[in-house]
Amino acid sequence: MPAVLEKARQDQADGHLWKARQRLESFVSSSGYDRWVLELLGEVCYEMGDYPAAGRYWFFVELKTSQQHEAVALFLKLASKHPSTIGQRWPAKLRDVRIDKLPADARARHQKIAGFLPKPRVKPLPTNKAYTSRDLLAASGCILVALFALFCFSIGFAQVIGLK
Repeated sequence: MPAVLEKARQDQADGHLWKARQRLESFVSSSGYDRWVLELLGEVCYEMGDYPAAGRYWFFVELKTSQQHEAVALFLKLASKHPSTIGQRWPAKLRDVRIDKLPADARARHQKIAGFLPKPRVKPLPTNKAYTSRDLLAASGCILVALFALFCFSIGFAQVIGLK
């Protein structure tokens, strides 16, 4: 278990819910999916009265209580008003979570909304571009400049070591 859990639980026990929430949200933003952290984060948000935020984080864990079910349902209800933005409500590291890491019921919830989530960021492959004469002329110019620089360097080097 991450060390952040103990610190956040201590903050929660001391009544410092905002501090615990910030600590856990920072961990999720930097490290991504961790079931225990998301469960505690949802719990802290629920204690603060932020039920949609609790549902946002409990969406990724196995739901065990009626409070969790209600909070996730509220999150989905509010998100359904603008379904295309549902993925933007999570930290970036959670948007890219691998589905096979999620518990079975979280996978089922994820599958229901998968059409509304942004597609994973994929770097496009280079295209087989036909080079134009302008491209070849620019490449030739660069090669000539490099050869000229090499020639100047070799003349300077010869002068330094005393060759005539």
